[in-house]
Formats: sequence, C-alpha cells, structure tokens
Amino acid sequence: MSKQLVLVAVVLGGCNLYFGNNHGSGGGGGIPAGGGSVGVDAGFTADAAYNGPDGVFQEFVQQVYPVLATDCFGCHVGGSVNLFGSAADPNDVYTAVVDNPQLTGCWAPGNSTLLTKGAHEGPPLSQTEQSVIIEWLNDESVATGGIAPGCASPTNPALLAEEQFAACETVSGNDITSSGVVAEFNNMQSSEGTCGSCHTPGAPGGLNLGSAAGMLSAWETQPGLEAVFGAQENAAGTFVIVFDSAAFVTKGLEQQNGTGTHPSFTVPAQLLADMATYIADIDTLENEGVCPPPAFY
Repeated sequence: MSKQLVLVAVVLGGCNLYFGNNHGSGGGGGIPAGGGSVGVDAGFTADAAYNGPDGVFQEFVQQVYPVLATDCFGCHVGGSVNLFGSAADPNDVYTAVVDNPQLTGCWAPGNSTLLTKGAHEGPPLSQTEQSVIIEWLNDESVATGGIAPGCASPTNPALLAEEQFAACETVSGNDITSSGVVAEFNNMQSSEGTCGSCHTPGAPGGLNLGSAAGMLSAWETQPGLEAVFGAQENAAGTFVIVFDSAAFVTKGLEQQNGTGTHPSFTVPAQLLADMATYIADIDTLENEGVCPPPAFY
C-alpha cells in the first residue's frame, strides 16, 4: 500500500505535518485479534437463538451478565475503577460494556480485556466463563456487521489512521515512551510548570503523553487535541495524521488572547523541527511494512 507524507515547512508559528496510511472513506476494517482475523473467530457460526441486536442483548443479560456479576462487580462497580455502570440495571451494564472498546476488543476475543486480563486483584475467568463471553462477542460481531463503538471500521477511517499511527509508534526503538519528542513535550515549560506535570498518567491534565496507547485514547476523547494532532481528510479522500503547529502555538496564547484558561507556554522552534522528523520516521516504518496491526482496542 502506498503511503504519503506531506511536510509543510517547519517554522515557529505555523506548520502542518502529515502522516498518511491511505485509508480513504471506503477503506479500513476492524482491529485484528493478535494480528489475525478481524472480529469473528474462524469457523464460527452465529447462535440462531440470539440473532440480531435484540437477541445479542438477551444473550448478554442471560449469559454474560451473571459472569460479570460473580467475578467482576465486586471491584468494578462504583469506586475508582467503575467499568460496568449500575450493577442493578443490565441495560446500564450492557451499554457500559459495548461502548468500551477495551472491554469488547472490537468484538475480537483476542483483544477483549474481559478475556485477556487474567488473574489480577481478582481471579481469572474459568474456561466455561470465557467460552460464554467469546460466544457473545462473536454473536455481536455477526449482529453488528463487525462494527463496534469506538473501533476502526469502514465507517470510521479517521480512527483507523490514528490507530495505525499509534501502532507504528510501538516498534522497537521508536516507542513514543522513549522518543526524544515526547520528552521535549513533557519538559516544555508553561506558566504553571512543565507540560508533563499535568499531561502524564495519573496527573490532572487529562491528556496522556506517556504511551502510544495513551496518546490514542487521548485522540479519541480530547476534542482540543484533535485540532492539534489527529486524523484529517485531505483532498484525495485519504485520512492523514496532522500536527497543526499553528494551532499548538495558539493554544499557548489562550490566556493572553482571552480565548481560554490553559497555562501559557511558548513552543520552541527545535520541538517543531523534531516533531517533523518524528512523523517522518513513523511514516518510514509504515512504508517498510514493519508496523504491527492496530491492536490497542
């Protein structure tokens, strides 16, 4: 697959840096399970007893809900790690699960944290319990045409482009956690300390610069970040990753311009130049075909 990288001159105050993997409006697909097939397991036949959207909901209530109630609700309903909404309402629990791509794995059992978490503070699921969840995930994939909320699909090529970019960031020696660019972002000074003092895991800023998966999660949930660093469709209908440094510089001037409350900061010219190099390096990895498939969700 051909790739394209468009770099507009890097100057302090404005540039757009693009990373493209040519997933146009008709391209893309679900997230492979462990690099394998998307969604439904090979040879799977949908359970006719739970056919269609109403059927898979009933399957969840009758088969999956009791497993979660027995093994998961004790720690993951209420409190600081609430994954399942209100345990008393199966509708609420169902919505909480299907809207969380980490839990559904985009209907791919090999990516679902319901199945991959294993023993932690709580016990691992039994083989029977795992089989119940796998069956439900496969039935959901059939009922929904393989499209799950928050997951890349033929109808969400922008997210697929972002996921592929993040996947390339995990290649050995190029992980975002060890990149000099990320260190520069984290060490950049603002009027209230370093950027990393707010924008790392566990800090109050919300934006996670600590890992490729964290960056992807931020892309999906932080509208402000989308305007600075995210997928945009170009004239050819291809979705490319864009770093809009003009928007980034403007973000640092919010208080001065009276347009927001973000702490003030000045973007070093070296950071913009290094960002251009970083995106070019990621594009090279993509062109060389050494990136893993998107697999964060």
